[in-house]
Amino acid sequence: MMGSMLGASKFAITTPESQFLADCYYEGSSAESSRRARNDLLGHSRLALWKISSLAELLESHLANCDSYREIIEGIVQAYSTDRGKHGASIWIDHTPTNGSYVGRLSALFPDAKFIHIVRDGRAIAGSITPLGWGPNTPISAADWWVKKVSVAAVAEMTLGKSRAMRVHFEHLVADAEKTLRSVCEFLDVNFEIEMLEGAGFHVPDYTKAQHAKVGSGADKTRVDAWKEELTIREIELFEYQCADVLGYFGYETDFGAYAMPPTWMENRYYSAKEAFWSLLNAIRSKYRIVAAVARSRT
Repeated sequence: MMGSMLGASKFAITTPESQFLADCYYEGSSAESSRRARNDLLGHSRLALWKISSLAELLESHLANCDSYREIIEGIVQAYSTDRGKHGASIWIDHTPTNGSYVGRLSALFPDAKFIHIVRDGRAIAGSITPLGWGPNTPISAADWWVKKVSVAAVAEMTLGKSRAMRVHFEHLVADAEKTLRSVCEFLDVNFEIEMLEGAGFHVPDYTKAQHAKVGSGADKTRVDAWKEELTIREIELFEYQCADVLGYFGYETDFGAYAMPPTWMENRYYSAKEAFWSLLNAIRSKYRIVAAVARSRT
């Protein structure tokens, strides 16, 4: 959502998720490390989904003499920006969900980059993510997953300092999009543009159109408390049992708090079996979706 808003700026380009950024990273600036990086990028399914015209030629010729991994990545982003008609874009917005796990690496690779940590009520995350084809599929695993993600990002915030990292609550963005966006733009040192509020600054790839169906519709206030309908009362209680204190650390009030009851033996068995089943099914689905999308991108 933030990426699609900021990407509406005439000076910014929001790219699809870029898991390849960490996967293909090699330390150093030798010719060998650059060659290995280019080879890995050329065969990476996530980069293929960006649908950059003449990607092979770009990596094998135009970027063949790059001295660093950063130069290669910036060349790829520039090519994507050009393909999307944003020739004047000088700011790259990367909204890959796993970036929080690689802040140290990304910070070293892009020392002038700034990071925005978007925090959302963990129960809302559980309501949204458990039905999806990736991530945790039960309230217990979703709670553990959420705690890990926000904790790592919070440590990164403290390490980077306020000049390079900013925390934004999803609920604040939805409640007052303009005020929140203006503060984000001030932090990033970019001009606020009223078009940002429409949230149409991201070209959604085919393989995530279902997941990003609301992109381009602006802030949806109904999503803030949707988790109260998406989760059962017991699922909310189980989530809070796992991480009530962490919810409190980030300013979220709990329904059960210290009175939340732990999962029973039967619930543990049930959720373990459910997680195993959906993990296997989702892995198969994910592999099929990526393979199918890559095949379409090459036709």
